[in-house]
Amino acid sequence: MLKKLTHKAAFLMFSCLIICNYVDAQRQSIDLPAKNEKEETYSGGMLFLQGGGLIYDNPHQQIKDISYGFGGILRVYFFKHLCVGIYGGTQKTSYPTQGSNYSYLQIGYGGPFIGMSLKKNNFRYSASACLGGGSIKNLHIEKQNNQLLSESYLYKIPVFILSPLVSVDYFLSKKIALSLQGSCLFGLHASHPPLYNPCLQVGILFNH
Repeated sequence: MLKKLTHKAAFLMFSCLIICNYVDAQRQSIDLPAKNEKEETYSGGMLFLQGGGLIYDNPHQQIKDISYGFGGILRVYFFKHLCVGIYGGTQKTSYPTQGSNYSYLQIGYGGPFIGMSLKKNNFRYSASACLGGGSIKNLHIEKQNNQLLSESYLYKIPVFILSPLVSVDYFLSKKIALSLQGSCLFGLHASHPPLYNPCLQVGILFNH
């Protein structure tokens, strides 16, 4: 229950950030047209289109399939090229077993990151590393008779996460940017096999 509330709180936080940035962008474009242009201090938004792959070995078989999910990111810019922030989301895949087609594997994750960022013309290039925590949830179904699960296993595993992040943002306007980001999430636990999740993410960022 606590993990579900944490994920919901993160989703609400990113949603509020989007709304606040949009309102602030509109206000500044109307009320402050005479101010000189300046570099943005932070950007954030939803990474709403995500596709990748989940690779994991549970006690029964290797899982290797296409995954989908959503998430969000907040970057704060310091000095000339330094950036820090928070990043999180979820990825899920379904996979077949000998007795069912409805097993699934999911990971929720989040944490802080630090990296470098460079803005040139209408593009911003960023590279960073994220360290944090997450949770693997795996429902593995060995035997199923219609809606009855006669043999199934549910695994919930807390993990330490590590992920490099590489992104390119294209500024559609002064306040709005289209972001393309590549990541490769590692979910690590001392007594369980590692999880791998390479992923390509697309989203909209609001800049301030």
